Amino acid sequence: KKDDIIRIYSDSLCSVQIAQKTATMSILDIDINITTYSKQSFYYKKFDVNFNSSSCFSTNISYTLDTTTPSLPLSITLDNLISNDPTPKVTFNNVEVGAKIEIYYDFACQFKKEEHTSSFSSPQIEIGTPLELDGIYTIYYKITDEAQNSTGCIDSAISYNYDTTMPSAPTDISLPGSNTIDSDTSITLVFEGLSNSDIIRV
Repeated sequence: KKDDIIRIYSDSLCSVQIAQKTATMSILDIDINITTYSKQSFYYKKFDVNFNSSSCFSTNISYTLDTTTPSLPLSITLDNLISNDPTPKVTFNNVEVGAKIEIYYDFACQFKKEEHTSSFSSPQIEIGTPLELDGIYTIYYKITDEAQNSTGCIDSAISYNYDTTMPSAPTDISLPGSNTIDSDTSITLVFEGLSNSDIIRV
């Protein structure tokens, strides 16, 4: 109530006072300067205008000061480096649980393509914004922890080749030799004019 004094303490015996404020109405805001990076709990006593004191009570509130930039993943992998899938999947290995991962294709991390909050340390994230144009896309990312500390924009050094172009036909297909009829149970067809990594199924 009005004119009550609330004193905040950092220990359960209410021996180390860290803040104090006098109420001017039924709701009281008290600012506390945090100086330790470990988890801190808060306790309080209430005093009336005659300085009669309550017992020492717990606020049942704790706070952890964290200003550390999140660690980078140990590695980042794509399910495929080249594919016709417009929504590639990226695995971030060993990230902080609870951290938010944002994925971009631009080096300034201005146009977000996916956001994911990790519930375990090595999440696989499908980039839900479909690619529209064929090309090579470099993966950039940001990691932000629960305390809102961020890595900034990071180049993963991983690129995805989105390719939906139908392969061109071979320039020539031949059967070596002049025999198109023979007693040999195994023959070899020669395909010419192929691109590297083309797969031929007969």
